[in-house]
Amino acid sequence: LQAELALARDVQTSLAPATLPDMPGLAFAAHAEPAQSVGGDFYDVVKLSGNRVLIAVGDVSGKGISAALYAAQVQGLLQASARFLDTPAEILVEVNDRIRSGGMKRTYFVTLVLALFDGERGTMQICRAGHNPPLRSQPDGTTDWVQPGGLGLGLADGRLFGRSLQTWSGPLVPGERFIFYSDGLTEAMNAVCDEFGTERLAELVAGAGALSPEALNQTLAGAIRAHRRGFPANDDTTWVIADVARTTNCQTVDAAAVFTSVALPLPT
Repeated sequence: LQAELALARDVQTSLAPATLPDMPGLAFAAHAEPAQSVGGDFYDVVKLSGNRVLIAVGDVSGKGISAALYAAQVQGLLQASARFLDTPAEILVEVNDRIRSGGMKRTYFVTLVLALFDGERGTMQICRAGHNPPLRSQPDGTTDWVQPGGLGLGLADGRLFGRSLQTWSGPLVPGERFIFYSDGLTEAMNAVCDEFGTERLAELVAGAGALSPEALNQTLAGAIRAHRRGFPANDDTTWVIADVARTTNCQTVDAAAVFTSVALPLPT
């Protein structure tokens, strides 16, 4: 059994990107740590045509091999859908339809955040299907949370799911940083049941200054270990860090441009 679990972990690890894309004006780092041999968290950073990159961080309800199998299925659907659909909202609607018709048990669902960085247009879009809101760090060191609405994948049919989705969009601003993560990060717990929390995360990122994504990656992993104080992980822990370079080759838009959140009304 231990040998089979080790093999399953190797297979799941192989589904994560072997290397992160080298994109002009963008830099990435990522971390994934299952609470058991395998887990329901997953991430992907997919380089697309036209100097675009798609970031996904997802979390399948539950843990263990069954959650890992569904995570692999969703990751494959995302990669396939991203090849012929243009926006995060369209991709999520397609994946939700495939999940609903593909036999995923109704006792399971998937939360997911999907971000599209477009270096050619100098824009980005973020959709959130019931997932933790990404943390944005701005060039002046202030932080906020990106919180477009949306239902988790597999919870509703295509019409209701699509109507629930909101898209957060805006320009690529040099010096901005985004943290996409699963709840295993903010809910990392020590022996006295004290969670790492969103405030500690925001303070750590705000204090990171001009650290590279990889340096921040190591700092954050060390902070989680220190907070746990040897207490075993209570959930899978996954995150992706995405930086827009302070001096970037991407086409950028005036930083004062207004960010937008667009949504269709929820049905009554």
